[in-house]
Amino acid sequence: MKKKIVLGMVAKIYGGLITLLLLFAFAPKLFGSMDSLGSIPGDIMNWYDNPTGFFILYLVGYIIVWLRPLWGACVMAFAALLFLAINPTNIPFLVLFLLPVLSVAVLYLIYWNVSKKATDD
Repeated sequence: MKKKIVLGMVAKIYGGLITLLLLFAFAPKLFGSMDSLGSIPGDIMNWYDNPTGFFILYLVGYIIVWLRPLWGACVMAFAALLFLAINPTNIPFLVLFLLPVLSVAVLYLIYWNVSKKATDD
């Protein structure tokens, strides 16, 4: 039981820090493009050199992870792997953003597994 609580707190604190990092990195670009509302749908769909879609999908996954850890972690991991599949040559983005997002997703998957085992016992 204590392992579940500690792991949950670690996942929430680390996930919160990574989300703040992403907010500081991507929110100015997202809100800066709101003056021309027509560009936002194109930015969301263009993942090659524009990580707006990745950022929005990560935020959706992070909101879901507070309610359903398994589904939210899967959405976050899907966002990271999809961006990696679309743009595998963007190494700085990979190191700065994708690896931390994948680590948040893995932490929540481990937390979900431990909490599921605790409820099964």
